[in-house]
Amino acid sequence: VYQSRRWDHHFLTAKKLVEAGMIGEVFETQIDFGNYAHPGTWWRSDKEISGGILYDWGAHCLDWMLQVVKDKVVSVSGYIQKRVWQIVTNEDHFRVVLRFQNGAVANFCNSSICALANPVGWRILGRQGAIHFPTVFDQEADLTTILDGKPVITKVPAEPDDWPAFYRNLADHLHYGVPLACQPEDSARVIGIISKAEESAKAKKELPFNDKYFK
Repeated sequence: VYQSRRWDHHFLTAKKLVEAGMIGEVFETQIDFGNYAHPGTWWRSDKEISGGILYDWGAHCLDWMLQVVKDKVVSVSGYIQKRVWQIVTNEDHFRVVLRFQNGAVANFCNSSICALANPVGWRILGRQGAIHFPTVFDQEADLTTILDGKPVITKVPAEPDDWPAFYRNLADHLHYGVPLACQPEDSARVIGIISKAEESAKAKKELPFNDKYFK
């Protein structure tokens, strides 16, 4: 798992707005990703090769949410649906719910059987506002702030994608000792959450999580 998608336009925009305090303390974030379509016959559809549906976009989306809720994960709940695409071995639908020490919640779903034309996309709720991308591909965010006790929505153009930044940072680390933007512990944390979500789904209950890589 390498987190090159920390330089996606929507994540850069959300991170900038959250860190600027535009919506206050984040208490909930949700990403729904997917569609209703056969997952194909390549690595993305084979659990033995891919590790499962969460190791695709799930690895990135979970990382995004962990970057906007800066607290320790205390429990993980996983919910697996295998109902339509029986010819492939990956899950059809996987929802993960994280509960944090401060009471915040993160909710992620990756699906190949979501028939909604407009799923949730990505939303971040804070004490003084909210950020919403109708889909993770949108080029602007709906920023809701509270003015005189009433919500005001502003369209915020997304920051530009900067995928080469991942490799520039890696080169700078190797040549000049610049700290890595994506630490190995960050990826280990996500993998630990995915593993715990699978365990939770099999046990059919919420499970405690030892967030040893939180920093």
